[in-house]
Amino acid sequence: MGLIEKVSCVGADEMNLRDPITWLHIYSVIRSDLGFSEGRDCAAATLLDTVLSTQQEGNIEELLESLRSILQGASVLVVGAGPSCIKCREIYKSYDVVICADGATRCCIHSGVKPDIVVTDLDGVAGFEELLRDTIVVAHAHGDNMRLLTMSLPLILKVSKGVIGTSQCLVSNRVRIFGGFTDGDRAAYLASYFDARRIGLVGFDFGGIVGQYSKPRMIHEMYASPLKLRKLKWARILLAYLRSWRGEGFIRWEY
Repeated sequence: MGLIEKVSCVGADEMNLRDPITWLHIYSVIRSDLGFSEGRDCAAATLLDTVLSTQQEGNIEELLESLRSILQGASVLVVGAGPSCIKCREIYKSYDVVICADGATRCCIHSGVKPDIVVTDLDGVAGFEELLRDTIVVAHAHGDNMRLLTMSLPLILKVSKGVIGTSQCLVSNRVRIFGGFTDGDRAAYLASYFDARRIGLVGFDFGGIVGQYSKPRMIHEMYASPLKLRKLKWARILLAYLRSWRGEGFIRWEY
């Protein structure tokens, strides 16, 4: 728990992981560690808000209620884009709901598994937006994906059931903070936020190999870059804290 306590401004046992202010502090620590820009994160959040406000019909509260009705009390399989993601086809029927993290959407579809929800920062689904048809999409804004927010997100809005925005800055009620940092751990935090009963994880491989579904242009597995390894470190930290916060039985690593 020592690493986790480094991100806590009040002590690990007292952190409220439903509070956006807690996450603003955590994101500040992560940015400092990785060398990311708060200004670019907030600019991306504002851009996401603009795209959603001008190109999406419907009420954000209705979308949020749809998420709650799907996730509350459910057993949820969260599929990451790591090499073991293909195992989803062996276990998904044991769960009520499937959430795909970004490029894991392609892995699931190729395995015959239809996701109910997709959590994405868009770089793993760009060019494959049609695969998100009839799903609820939780699209994340950060400093490195502003081009995709203008190019890929409008296509997703045309085919999905609706898009809920998330970011690492507070800008409006259309763009929320549910917790988490990478697509995979954000998907787990989303399920927790909406009161899932339990979570199973597959495709969460922290051994330094990036799965072929992580990015559309990848055709085989490859070694993780130093930056990718540091991002995965934060994913491990945040998942460990979620498990501690919700109880040891809340998260199950399937593979």
